[in-house]
Amino acid sequence: MIVRLLKQIVGVSLILCAIVLPHEAGHYATARLFGVGVQRFSLGFGPVLFSHRSGMTEWAVSAIPAGGYVSLLESPPEGVQLQGVPKELFVSGQPPLHQFIIAVAGSCINFLMVLAIVPLLIRLARGGTLTIADVELQREKKSGFIGPIGILQIAGEAVLRGMGASLAFIARFSLGIGMLQLIPIPMLDGSHALAAITQAFGAIEEQPYEAIGIAVIALLILYLYRVAGKVLSLFRATLFYREDRLSLQRESERLQGPL
Repeated sequence: MIVRLLKQIVGVSLILCAIVLPHEAGHYATARLFGVGVQRFSLGFGPVLFSHRSGMTEWAVSAIPAGGYVSLLESPPEGVQLQGVPKELFVSGQPPLHQFIIAVAGSCINFLMVLAIVPLLIRLARGGTLTIADVELQREKKSGFIGPIGILQIAGEAVLRGMGASLAFIARFSLGIGMLQLIPIPMLDGSHALAAITQAFGAIEEQPYEAIGIAVIALLILYLYRVAGKVLSLFRATLFYREDRLSLQRESERLQGPL
């Protein structure tokens, strides 16, 4: 019982890190690409257990191993004159297009993860080590809304079922979290993206290419989300079809057997 519980705890932590850390790495990579300062990149949440500073960035391991976060230099402190510090070091000092790219980069990584995981799921399904029950764990819940506790329970069940179920969980929730983060409400990436859009279209006469660039990238992100969702849905439908055929074949063999 204890070993089973420890396996679930460790497995769920690894799954959450596999979903969240690539998302945060997308923010980090694009921020550094444009010269934005990164204060901290943390594996986990809560109190920092230990850390290492490289340049401006503190690389930390925190107490709660459930994903991670990136802390960017958003804007200069109010009322403080920073001599010799380029404004581009802060997110607010970047042009709107760059701000938008930094905000949506994490979700893009989540969508790309889905496209990378599906081929692995196909191989596992062909090898007979992945079933539709492994993929459809979420549908076993009776309620339509699944809160954080429900998600952790599903992740724990996926860990116990094995690699295939865990990868399927990562793919499905990467798609969902990537889209959830684009909702324009406070604390989510979508609010930063909306601020960049507002800023760009507010100055569209002076810098039209900023607004055009954001519009093009937004369409590409929507297309990427739809492609990732369609690929995942197609895989599920194919797995359903395969298992139905196998079930019918077994039933046919049973009926044709000796009476």
